Formats: sequence, C-alpha cells, structure tokens
Amino acid sequence: MLALILSTGPQIQNYALSLLNSGNPSIYASVYGEELIKFPRLMTWIRAGFEWQFLLAGAAVAFVCVRQSAPRMLAWRVSVATFMILCLVDAANAVVTGSATLDFLVKNLVSNGIGAVFLGALVLSFLRAADLLYSNLEVGAFSKRLTASLAILIAGFLTSCSVYYVCELLFSPRPTEIKAYFATPSSGTIVPRLSNELGSPSKEGRVPFSFFSSLATAGNATWTNINGDLQLTLLQEKASQKYHVDIHLISGCNTFDAINGLDFSRPWMTFDEVTTLQASTDTGITQFLAGSLQGHHTKIKVDSGKVGFFDFKRDSQSNSLSLTQFVGDDAHLELSSYADDLLFAFSASFLNKKNDELANSPRFLNLKIDKTTYVIQFVPPLKSPSNKEVTCKVLEQDGPAKNSQRSYVEIDGRGLLPGVLLRLRPSDLSGIRRVPAETTLRVQGADGWIAVHGLEIDSVAGQPLGHLKMFHVRGNILNFILDESSTAVQPFDTYTAIGELQGNFSADGNLLFSGRADSLWKGNVRANLTRWERLSWEAKVFLLGLLGSFVTFMGSLCSRWLRENRPISWITYAN
Repeated sequence: MLALILSTGPQIQNYALSLLNSGNPSIYASVYGEELIKFPRLMTWIRAGFEWQFLLAGAAVAFVCVRQSAPRMLAWRVSVATFMILCLVDAANAVVTGSATLDFLVKNLVSNGIGAVFLGALVLSFLRAADLLYSNLEVGAFSKRLTASLAILIAGFLTSCSVYYVCELLFSPRPTEIKAYFATPSSGTIVPRLSNELGSPSKEGRVPFSFFSSLATAGNATWTNINGDLQLTLLQEKASQKYHVDIHLISGCNTFDAINGLDFSRPWMTFDEVTTLQASTDTGITQFLAGSLQGHHTKIKVDSGKVGFFDFKRDSQSNSLSLTQFVGDDAHLELSSYADDLLFAFSASFLNKKNDELANSPRFLNLKIDKTTYVIQFVPPLKSPSNKEVTCKVLEQDGPAKNSQRSYVEIDGRGLLPGVLLRLRPSDLSGIRRVPAETTLRVQGADGWIAVHGLEIDSVAGQPLGHLKMFHVRGNILNFILDESSTAVQPFDTYTAIGELQGNFSADGNLLFSGRADSLWKGNVRANLTRWERLSWEAKVFLLGLLGSFVTFMGSLCSRWLRENRPISWITYAN
C-alpha cells in the first residue's frame, strides 16, 4: 500500500513545483509547455509502485510504525520516517546526477516535508477506516484482521488510481476529430499510411494516400529528376495493339505546353507496327514530360514513396489546378489514355556533378523499339549560346539508318535541355474501324518532383485520396473544424496533425483532410485539449469545490482523531 502511494510522489512534486513556478494560465502548459505528451496507461502507472525503490521505502516506513496503535505516535513516525527516507533518496539522486544545488535542496526539503505530513494523515485515515470495519465484523479474530489488512491494501490501490485519474484529467491531451479545408495556394508535407498498416486494400477502400491514385484529367505531367536513371515502359491493354512512333530531337524544352506547340511534320526517325517500347536515361538532371496532343483525358497515377512534399496551386486564367509532389525512392508514374496521339519527351541537362563540381558532360538515352536498341549520345558544344537561343525547338538532324545501333548527336546549347520527343499513335488495322484500346506509359525512378498541370476541378471533385498518418500544411486555410466546432483561422496558419487521417478533394476542388488527430499543432502551439481544458467553467468550479470539501472533511477527521488519540483497536488486539 505504501509503495503504491509513494510511487505517485515524484509526479505530484513535479506537477506542483511546475505550477508554482509558471506564469502560464494553462495547467498543462505550466508543466509541459507546448509539448504533446503521451500520458501512461493505468497499469503502467500502477506497476511503478512495484519497483524496488518504492517497495524498499514502503517496507522501511512500515517497519518503523509496526504495532504502533496510538494515532499521534503513528502519524508522527510515518511522517518522520517518510521524510528521512525521501531525503536520503533525493541526496543519492543529487550525487549521481550532480544536481546538488541550493535550489534543488530547498525544493526537495519542502516537498518532502509536505508529502510526509500528507502520507501520515493518509495512513491514519486508512487505519481508522480498517478499525471501523474490524469493529463491526461478526467473524473470528483472524478473519477480521485479514479483512482489515486487505481493506488497507485496496485503499492504497484506490488512492493511486484516484491520483492517476486526476492527473490524466489535467495532463492527458485527448484525440481530436478534425476537418481541415485548404484552398490554393497551399503547400506542405504528407506521410502516407503504408499498405501493411491498412490491412486488405479492398477493405472499406483503405488505401495509402496519393494525390494521383487514379486522376482522369486533360492535363499533363512532368517529372523533374535530379539523379536521372528514369526508365519508361509501354504497357498495352491488348497484346496485338501496334503503334506508329515518330521521334524528334528537341532542345530547350522544359514544359509540356512548349513541346505541344512544336512542328511535328519532319520526324528524325519513324517506326511503324511497333509492339514494344522502352526508354531509359543515364544519371544526371532529367525531365520527363507527357500528355495528350488533342487534350484527351489521361489517367495519372503516382506512387511517391513514404514521405512527400507537395505544392497546390490554381491557374487564374484557366481555373485549373496544379499539383507538385516530391517523391522518394522507388517512385513510379503511370499515364493511361485512350487518346489517339500521345506525346512524351525526355530532356536532359549537360550540367553534371563531377569531382564535387558542376561540369558539362555528355548525356545518353537508350531507346529499345521492338527488338532494336538505339543509344543516343548528346555531346555538349564548345561554345556557350546566347540567351536568345534558349528556346524550345525541334532540331533539324538527319536520322541514322534503321540498322544503326548508335547515334551521336551534337546539340547547340550549353546547360540547356537537349532531348528526345516521341509521338505515339495507334496503328490502323487494314482500314477497319479500330476499337479504342488503353495505352499506358509507366516511368520508374527515384527522387525529384512530379507536377501535374491542367487538373480540371470537375475531374477531381470528391475524389478520395486515401489514408495518411501525418500532414503539415501551410497556406490558404478556408476552415478548420475541431470536434464539430469551427476555429478562428488566418489564411497562412500552419497546422500539423498526426493520427488516423484521410484525404479528399472537396466538391469545389479544395483539399480536405479529416479524421482523428492524436497530436495536433497550430503553428508551434498545441491544439489537442485535455479533459480539464474541455470542461466548462461551471464544471471546473464544481469539481474544485468538491475536492476542497473532501480535503476539508478529511482534515477535520484527522484533527479529531489526533486530539482524541484513541488507540486503533485491531492493532491493539494484535499486540
């Protein structure tokens, strides 16, 4: 019993001293500031009472007070023994940690003195209650003593539980149900739930978060990759599907809109009846751009890895949305469309890191069309171009013979983006009206960022984005609802939430994050409230009054018992 009560002492001392020394009006913030703690469970709290130091201290106090039936002497011995033992423990701790300052000594002496007096009164109360039970039981002496002893143990357990629930009321931030609406422009970081954390993907649609799980849009996609090593594969819905492929050499092109306006009348190379197509780049800064020439809808899917920074914008002229997301290792991008004319391009920078310095170096692109592989080398020029020459254009260049396995191409541009543009069109089948088949391009790589432009609001409205465990968003906050109550927000507030969360596009194309936030910050300020902070002022006043009345009542009882000094009968009989 004593060990259980003594184990609560360090926490109570920490809380009391923090409240006395803090000028913060919040009880929680006085102790923990804006840090969000995870309050221990009840069994963890109880188990602390069975640690050796508390068991030893409790046994020492009990030994000093054994067979003492007079209330005054009992309370005196418990208080003095407790004070001395606590001071010895604090002294040993000060020697070990090197914290033996005057402030430390004064605080612990005062705290130990108050705690010792409190424990003396508490032990007296328990023994008096056990004495009342002993006197009114009509059973044998052994059974009466056993029952009284068990009652004291239960009282100690209940006291420890009571202290726990009071502390939990004051210092345990509660999970918060949130709905957060973010308009454009906004940006932040997303940590998706992993597939193995969600169980079966088909169960209630629980899938990891992705901005581009399966968006159908008339827009286009760009993957800017710092390390290069992008790999593209053509996936076909029908194995018999064949394609007409035009290849153009380009330079200075870094947006899909720029390449979409080029003249494609004179391809560098042309291939008919193509069934397989693969492409890959070497290491170095590389861009992949893709979309439909006629603006047909394209399904875009991105697997971004574990963590991703994003940027969310709206084009004021077209009223379309743009999303940029940083991707991690082993990311991939898929574009699927029934369009008759797909464009995709690789653009590479000559600038590359060499011996910790940036220098121009050749770039390579491997193209495998059916069973033939073409290795294209872009050689940087010796002369730097003027700014006027930095434009997106198709390069006039004689193509290699169809049986050539290597082509060396010089591009007029230093540090520009030489590259290859491929135009993909399904081949007609002997004049017969062709049944549309879906064409999918899959690009794999690591790092960089993927941007999707031209997202139509109608195509994303209400689109579920999946489950995530954390978001950190700063930007145009429309509304933030905590436990079904709107909170005052400023447009550029920052919110961070950790918990069981889901993402959606709202009906008007804004981002919506909802769910249970176990940890929530507004800027650097804690937004999860404790149970105490959620109570009304009337409820707080009532609880404080109830506590004060109980303490006053118990204090008056202890004073009366000490004045009367009537021996505790069951201890007297035990003697």
